[in-house]
Amino acid sequence: MKYRSSIKSFFRQLPVGKMTGHQKFLALAAWECAGKPGWGLEIARIKKDWRKSILKSDFNPSFYDRADRDEWVKPTGKRGWFAVTVKGIEHLEALVDGNGDQQEIKGCWGLRIFHWGQSVTFDTHIRNILAKAKKYVFFADSYTDENTFDNALAIIPRTLKIYFLLNHTSGKFLARDNRFKIEYKKYFRRRHPRLHDRFFVVDDVAYIVGTSINNATKKSPTMVITADRNASRLIRDFFQYLWAQAK
Repeated sequence: MKYRSSIKSFFRQLPVGKMTGHQKFLALAAWECAGKPGWGLEIARIKKDWRKSILKSDFNPSFYDRADRDEWVKPTGKRGWFAVTVKGIEHLEALVDGNGDQQEIKGCWGLRIFHWGQSVTFDTHIRNILAKAKKYVFFADSYTDENTFDNALAIIPRTLKIYFLLNHTSGKFLARDNRFKIEYKKYFRRRHPRLHDRFFVVDDVAYIVGTSINNATKKSPTMVITADRNASRLIRDFFQYLWAQAK
């Protein structure tokens, strides 16, 4: 992201209309500190520099509290002062819309194809979607390992409900799963022995993934399809059907 730019240019990089109040607070704070975690900032300064014409909403003191709960910012110890965290910067940068080198096929539910070797581009696309979640995430992946947390799930705001449905696990998945539960209190996981598909639902919009998240594009191309409203509703209901059967 271009932190050293005018405030208007900076926010043009972000989907402001889709962002929550505390995401906007984080973004303005990140611009104020030029993207440097740990840099001391005053809440009063954020309020002073808050421009409704750019941010599309009024300032609310609760934005800081919510950003603090998600560990995007932290108090410095001095009254009224705080600093943006590394986690906050990572979340903000995941919100940036970028096409990278993926190919988008028009007229096909927003189909995007990622070629072999585009692991970073693929991960960025998935994280960009998950970072914008405001209500809940349903996540189904038949084959998974510990990389799924860092590559995808950890970017979701930790105050949201996350339902993870899987079948096979490998590597250090269970150890990472146990650590994830400590911080993400609304994270739930179940196993379905006949699950083979890979898909997820974010706030009633469903996405279908060609391969498992942890190995996508490492050995072969893959695709991500954004379902339309009717298909998303069916996929959401399908997830809930599988979840009820899972243990």
